[in-house]
Amino acid sequence: MDHDLEDTTLIGEEGKKRSREEIDDLSGKDERRRRNRIDKLQNGSGGETEDLQEMEGIARAYFQNLFTTRDTFFNDHLFSGINRCISKEDNRQLIALYTGEEI
Repeated sequence: MDHDLEDTTLIGEEGKKRSREEIDDLSGKDERRRRNRIDKLQNGSGGETEDLQEMEGIARAYFQNLFTTRDTFFNDHLFSGINRCISKEDNRQLIALYTGEEI
């Protein structure tokens, strides 16, 4: 009978430990969520906004700009010491648009 009482106590203690670990885990998640939350963004002109729609627009514009190709500056003088190893024909094929057959 004493044995059953000890088992009950241990299960109770384990239950408390498990609950305490779960609470600690949840509070850590809340802390990370609070820390990782974006409350405001800075726009291109330096102003800040907390408005959700404006923040969405700023983020969208940022990533569209980030992944948009632009004319690049090519300085022949800087690259004059590098020998060309791709022929003009190979380069033409490399920069050509994909065809339906290739897709």
